[in-house]
Amino acid sequence: MKVEDKKIAKLNVISGKSYFFCQCGESAKFPLCDGSHKDTSHRPEKYVATSTTIINVCGCGDSKVTMCGCA
Repeated sequence: MKVEDKKIAKLNVISGKSYFFCQCGESAKFPLCDGSHKDTSHRPEKYVATSTTIINVCGCGDSKVTMCGCA
């Protein structure tokens, strides 16, 4: 599934834990990276949770930042 088809994903995060977000749009575990970018120029975006909460992860493809405000 392409990034354009994945607008916003809700994700439960735990304070202090690192997460790697897909930037290539090919991950079967979107919004999390599964290594599908291996043969591309894309790299996952690292995110370290500052609190245990639910976050919205952007998948619009317009920006290479996790929280881009497209919602």
